[in-house]
Amino acid sequence: MDTSEFRDVFAAEARDYLQSLNDDLLALETTPDNPKILDEMFRAAHSLKGMSGTMGFEALADFTHQMESVLDLLRTGEIVANKEIINVLFTAIDYLELLLEKTLLGEDVTAVNEIASTLEEIIVNKERFMSTSEQSSDLTSEQTDDKISGLVILDPFDRETVEQGYAQGYDAFEIRIRLRPKTLLKSVRVYTIFQALESMSTIIKCKPSAQDLEEERFDLEFSLVVLTQEKCDTIVSIIENVSEVDNVQALAIDRLSPTMDTEGTAGNVDAKTATLQPISKANANANSELQSEEPPKELPIATPVQNRGVFADKFVRVETDRLDKLINLVGELVISRTQVLEMGKSIEQAESKSTIVQLDRITTDLQYAAMKLRMVPIKQVFDRFSRMVRDLAQATNKEIQLEMKGENTELDRSLVNQIGDPLVHLLRNSIDHGIEQKDVRLAKGKTAQGHIRIEARHEGSHVLVEVSDDGQGVNVEKVRAKAVKRGLISANSTAELTMKDAISLIFEPGFSTSDQVTDVSGRGVGMDAVKASVEMLSGSVEMESSADRGSMVIIKLPLTLAIIKALLVVTHQQTYAIPISSVRENLLVSPEQIKSVNQKKVIVLRNEVLPLLDLAEILGFSRSQVSETLSVIIVESHGEKVGLIVEDLLGQQEIVIKSLSDLLGDIPGIAGATVLGNGQVALILDNSTLIQKEE
Repeated sequence: MDTSEFRDVFAAEARDYLQSLNDDLLALETTPDNPKILDEMFRAAHSLKGMSGTMGFEALADFTHQMESVLDLLRTGEIVANKEIINVLFTAIDYLELLLEKTLLGEDVTAVNEIASTLEEIIVNKERFMSTSEQSSDLTSEQTDDKISGLVILDPFDRETVEQGYAQGYDAFEIRIRLRPKTLLKSVRVYTIFQALESMSTIIKCKPSAQDLEEERFDLEFSLVVLTQEKCDTIVSIIENVSEVDNVQALAIDRLSPTMDTEGTAGNVDAKTATLQPISKANANANSELQSEEPPKELPIATPVQNRGVFADKFVRVETDRLDKLINLVGELVISRTQVLEMGKSIEQAESKSTIVQLDRITTDLQYAAMKLRMVPIKQVFDRFSRMVRDLAQATNKEIQLEMKGENTELDRSLVNQIGDPLVHLLRNSIDHGIEQKDVRLAKGKTAQGHIRIEARHEGSHVLVEVSDDGQGVNVEKVRAKAVKRGLISANSTAELTMKDAISLIFEPGFSTSDQVTDVSGRGVGMDAVKASVEMLSGSVEMESSADRGSMVIIKLPLTLAIIKALLVVTHQQTYAIPISSVRENLLVSPEQIKSVNQKKVIVLRNEVLPLLDLAEILGFSRSQVSETLSVIIVESHGEKVGLIVEDLLGQQEIVIKSLSDLLGDIPGIAGATVLGNGQVALILDNSTLIQKEE
């Protein structure tokens, strides 16, 4: 079978499983006795192994099988999740990720990594990692005795449904089913069983949940609670006839006591188990004969598990190229809409105007719906930070707690793909420069464990991402000493260096307060790289700090870079677009209001001195003619405001950003181009690089 067409889908799902393994392992490190986490990890590894085998990636499948075997030993309690095992599993996940990328690129994956030998050693010499506690031993024994695990816990609603079934003459069974090893398309087998049972029974509960069964988030076993008037052996026989079913057990559920606790706590497990009675075929026939004299009755209504449509797809994976093509077409439609609206201004017929208004509304709705397709949660960036912070904390011998908020905040896909690296720099800075060693924190009256917080949230048409820590903050004197050493400030300067000045120096290229270069920091590329990356995304960076209380870095990003609002201006008889996010205000200035400072033009606006630049002159044209009043646009760049002289203002308009040809390359001051409603092409100005070029 040719599996090349499924390679992209496999890659996406495999990376999801790897991220899930990373997250679950982090949780397991905190609560090593949590069986649910181990079950989830085992299912993820098992599914990844099955997918790899189906695709023919034997090396990937074999290594995942070794990892799955170790997880199975943890799951059954034969070994315990101590620090050594956790570290080995983290390394195994890293190697698995490397193996996946090499496999997808078609590179050689035959080399045996030492981590594979370590996993094999754990499997062979599991006695070294066995638990000595009686509790673990009892748990192992209990799990080994069960042929098929999976006691279904009934909540009050389910219990009431069972009681109603008994009142109408139905029997309740828990059906425990195990599929054969290496079963492919497990969800299809489950769906077939559901279809076979729905004509003769009502399914009121399943374990795992229907969604987990649909998405194959289970190993080989699952359980169903059904109400039926059929014979027990009939039910078992029907399920056994489904292909790839290895074993079926049916257990009768006795009538539940009204006072029985059904919340699934440890104290009621024995009582619940006592209500489940294994059914032999003889007993099943006897029970059915007692009921056969009664006429069949309708099945009880109300089932939490819907039998039909449970396995309907909720998501569709689409290639990003197709999505980008759709967005580009919508962009062209927005341009055409603007042209139609321009034409509509000269139309007086009411019916035609109404049609144009309706077209405008529908196109706008389509535009927002298409833009929504580009929006993805920033969670996919945040997910990798927990593991990174854990590893760096161990490397620096610090105790650090990472708190993440706003993971579901949505941002343009192109921005999400590029914001990861700046955030990594900020987190590394917080760990290395911000959070103090344990003894230092205790001496300052702080907790031994440092705290780093990363939060994303919407604010107007922007997204704010904040990275803060409760560390030592910016050391102004240390910054001053480094600045003097690098010649950024004079050694003879007696002026006091403020916190704001120190923060400005930190963002200078190549600046670092580290005394030595380490794997974490010290090369002076961190904060400068953050600033450069964010500004390339039309964003801004601000930093706040307080001595011994910590620091906070705030990144402000636009929601999207595909369609933006812009202010259209005219200079040298050409139309240009200035992103509205950087425009603070526009005003008329008389020649008398223009002053000179160091031979440069400035204006005073509300007691604030602002540089005044001629946009035509910056762009390389002749200076604008001075009239009685000048149109000035106040724009903000790098936290500083500048006034731009233009010839005329045309107003605001939504524009579609078009990248310039590769033949032109990157032109300082130009962010791209757009097509206006009249068909004219207008360049989009990049205020930050434009003003830097002038300075």
